[in-house]
Amino acid sequence: MSLPNILVHIHKETGGQAMSLAAHVSRLLDASTTALVVRPTAESVAAADAMAPVATTQIVLANDEADAEAALKIAQNELADWRGVGEATLVAETGEVTETVAKHARVHGLTVIGAKEDGVEDVAGLEACLFGSGRPVLVAPPKAPDRIGERIAILWNDSPESANAVWAAFPLLAHADAVTAFAVDGALDAHAALARLQKSMHRAGVSIDARALPEADDSTEERLLRAVKAFKADLIVMGAYGHSQLRELLFGGVTKTMLDNTDRPTVFMAH
Repeated sequence: MSLPNILVHIHKETGGQAMSLAAHVSRLLDASTTALVVRPTAESVAAADAMAPVATTQIVLANDEADAEAALKIAQNELADWRGVGEATLVAETGEVTETVAKHARVHGLTVIGAKEDGVEDVAGLEACLFGSGRPVLVAPPKAPDRIGERIAILWNDSPESANAVWAAFPLLAHADAVTAFAVDGALDAHAALARLQKSMHRAGVSIDARALPEADDSTEERLLRAVKAFKADLIVMGAYGHSQLRELLFGGVTKTMLDNTDRPTVFMAH
């Protein structure tokens, strides 16, 4: 089983590491790759802030166009030295960013975006994938990883979002050397929830370990993050919880903690 194709939204700050991560996944799953660069339009920039003066809109448009040109050069350089497998193509399209990324993400098995040391830079790409495409997203860590998918940690809370993430990540889980699902006791009966997941995954041909984390004085987020690091995971599979308002991502505690942690592994999310 393999993901049919990979989309990489190229951002000027993080496009290189996102392409590097996509190459890893491409080799692992024998998947083709599309690098997407979105050029803004005057209409989309004006619509983002309808109250802004014309002069301000023109400045923003000029900056956005420069960013898109920088992203295009990154994509061209990365594809010239492409280290994935299968076909790798470049698509440069003009339009509103979130709508354009979502449109392309819907017809790809997975979308890859990057992150900087101070958090996810490609907010528009992340928003479009999680809330506009119905497809999973892979968020690269600030430093491009040397490996991915050998040791996978599943953060399981028995929710529709976590279920969507696990089954979307099934091709990666099937290739892993070790998979452990973590759940936190409390409102959730972690042992029972993990037992159901283990049984189902075993029937699907993937053996996983399970670890229920007991209640403690520290937060759920801190316990899960410690467990992931102790397991030495190179990939986290989890549901994405939150909603979008005015192009700002508002995430639940666990999701935000995993994305904001600067030394985290790659994160695979679905909503």
